[in-house]
Amino acid sequence: MVGVGGPPGNRHAVGIRCPDERKKAFLDFCSHLSDGFPIEAWYYLNGDHHCCWRTMLSYINDQYTSEFQTHLKSYALIAGYKKWFTKGVKLSDGEIKGNPSPQTYALIMRNMYGWDKDQQKNKADSSQMEQLAGFFAKAFESALPSKDTKDSNSHSD
Repeated sequence: MVGVGGPPGNRHAVGIRCPDERKKAFLDFCSHLSDGFPIEAWYYLNGDHHCCWRTMLSYINDQYTSEFQTHLKSYALIAGYKKWFTKGVKLSDGEIKGNPSPQTYALIMRNMYGWDKDQQKNKADSSQMEQLAGFFAKAFESALPSKDTKDSNSHSD
């Protein structure tokens, strides 16, 4: 069975056939990202022209890279991250009035940018290192001659 969109090179199910419209969609995509929204929350609908974020990523990565200034996507992601990071700084400095929620901010950052994943990976890595160190320590201890063996092998005159 062929995946979504048909076989490679299929041009029948292309969401946006017009190059100018694809460029508009790409710029809309970049604007969405620079506003700090997640990629998965983007779609484009303009008359008969439509696509979702998966299609746009496919356009960017595979089919139409020569049409787009793909570095704009990177800049947009950076701008969105900066926007959320700035909100976090303002929240921690007490500049946000009303009922700010640090927990909500932390949840957004974890979900959008995987903040806790690195910490969890580091904990898992250090746990594995501790296990490995323990294994080598036991192996090293068992390789050394015991005190009893030293005493029985020592020659006294």
